[in-house]
Amino acid sequence: MRYAKVEFGAPTWRGVVVSCMVALAACGDEKKTPAEVDETPEVNAFFPQSLQDSVEAIAEALGEQPAAGSVKVAVVANRHSNYWTAAQIGTARAAAVIGCYSTFDATSDGLSASQVGIIERKVAEGFVGVSVAPLDADNIETAIAESADSAVDHDGNAETPERGVNVMTFDTDASPGSHRALYLGTENYEAGKTAGTKMLELLGSAGGKVAVLGGRGAASNAQERVRGVVDAFEGSDVEVAFQAYDDIDFDNDVPRQIVIDALAAHPDLAGIIGIYAYNGPIPLGVLEAEKLTGSVTLVAFDLDAQTIAGLKAGTVDAALGQRPYWMGYLSVYILYAMSALGADATMDLLTPWLGGERGDLFDSGHDVVTPENIDQYEAYLSSLGLSNS
Repeated sequence: MRYAKVEFGAPTWRGVVVSCMVALAACGDEKKTPAEVDETPEVNAFFPQSLQDSVEAIAEALGEQPAAGSVKVAVVANRHSNYWTAAQIGTARAAAVIGCYSTFDATSDGLSASQVGIIERKVAEGFVGVSVAPLDADNIETAIAESADSAVDHDGNAETPERGVNVMTFDTDASPGSHRALYLGTENYEAGKTAGTKMLELLGSAGGKVAVLGGRGAASNAQERVRGVVDAFEGSDVEVAFQAYDDIDFDNDVPRQIVIDALAAHPDLAGIIGIYAYNGPIPLGVLEAEKLTGSVTLVAFDLDAQTIAGLKAGTVDAALGQRPYWMGYLSVYILYAMSALGADATMDLLTPWLGGERGDLFDSGHDVVTPENIDQYEAYLSSLGLSNS
């Protein structure tokens, strides 16, 4: 089995604090008077303080963890792509702060069977926790249930009983009723509704026809985002005139052709909403080729480098930014806490941040990025040591 893999071992040092918003003090010889010193540094509006608060709550509950180096947790994305670089960095940083061992894995082929194989291997290797972004909400459930029913050593103490592997999902949830402990990521219905609402705002009173494009039809995040968009348009002068899941297995020719087909079927198309990361750059390329930028409003999901360039140029009208860095960072903290404190105690600790019908949805939130605030968003990414360029 081939899969993309990056591993991060536990550090040999402790007491490292990774701050997501770094305030730099002046180090020069020039001294400022008290009146010249800003004692309340401005916080970037995109910084998710609520997520940072949850990390601090977990860290306080954990306290010092001298035996953390024996604990192994895994974050398993769907397929290796640039989108997951931020999550990979977040995974490594959280493990470094805690002192545990973490891996970040993803399939090389985008197949659910390959992802299941990665999870099975992690369990066999004694990982105490796995956070997975399911490629297929239904197919992943057997692996989740079997992991939860397995027995692994959580503390390196032969006298304490072995327990099942804690499994959570991120970015994309498993099917309803899953054995996973919680879902961490974008509340996809609400994100879709936000995208639809932004399109309504951009089209204004003129309204018009909109194409909703992209995503794997078997993935719950795609289904929920589309449902949110459709509901946002209800009762308005905007209609979904064209909708397509591409199920492309990452072949860009398919979503490109879908954009071309949408424009051919509806020459009066007023807008396009792309619900996956590649559904920003691909429609943008088609619109540029057909000289339709400015005539067709484009709302994208995720901040691909080309999408950011389009926002700067004004050829992308808005983009829904998710928070993959925090998905990786929080996955490690939550899985480690479940091992050290117990799953029930960890869920109780996270109650202020949990929602959904089952009380097990941790919404990492989303951002609306536009040509007007793209510079501020890039400054926020820089504060995390991230870049989309």
